[in-house]
Amino acid sequence: MQVPVLVEQISAHIFRAKAWDLVAEGPSADEAIRALQQMLRSGKSIAMLDLPPTNPFLAIAGDLKDDPLVDDWVAAMRTYRDEKEADPNY
Repeated sequence: MQVPVLVEQISAHIFRAKAWDLVAEGPSADEAIRALQQMLRSGKSIAMLDLPPTNPFLAIAGDLKDDPLVDDWVAAMRTYRDEKEADPNY
């Protein structure tokens, strides 16, 4: 498995290697990467978690289906749209 690693020099003699939330430091880029590899080999692992997509609007879907105010609002939108579509300058 290949893991993308970001290596950055944070001071004159310290390098930092990052892979996801794992961070290791060392006196050179190679040492920082070796320290990160050691962390992964010492029993720490990275796993993927599948979460179903959620839509926050599903919780309220259908709440207004029997509301007469919504029926009036839809009728007003329909009237406005019909007026605009009938306008030759629209």
